[in-house]
Amino acid sequence: MLLAVTKNFYGLKRSPRHWYDTATSILKEMGFTQSPHSPCIFVGTLAKHQPPVYLDLYVDDFLFFSQSRQMEKKFMEIFGAKVKCTYSNELDYFLGLKFENEIDSNKKVKITLLQEAYIENLLLQLNLQNDIINPPKSPYPSGYTIDSVPQ
Repeated sequence: MLLAVTKNFYGLKRSPRHWYDTATSILKEMGFTQSPHSPCIFVGTLAKHQPPVYLDLYVDDFLFFSQSRQMEKKFMEIFGAKVKCTYSNELDYFLGLKFENEIDSNKKVKITLLQEAYIENLLLQLNLQNDIINPPKSPYPSGYTIDSVPQ
């Protein structure tokens, strides 16, 4: 799920920090714990014996998910009661990454992450969009499964 805050904080120098502090405070009130390794990652359990909700906060966008749709809906209800926001069920783009979801015949979810838009924007900024560029080979071979998550 992707969440976007609809209240406008833009234009003020301290707006991003103010929003981060506000969102962090609300999440902690909801029982979420902030990762000691990355201050933008939160994990929270909204009901006993239910799977947790994982959340990534970046400026005014949230990316959150749980193994339970019920917990995702509960998060949207609780957080939405405190902050006016909109939700998107499908994750297409987040932080310059394009997400493609696919369910195979065994009902396993395959998620592919692409950086095409980021690279095209970078080429445009460097005025290289019409040049032929031979990319170096990746140190990690493409096409291998990193992990699988049953649906």
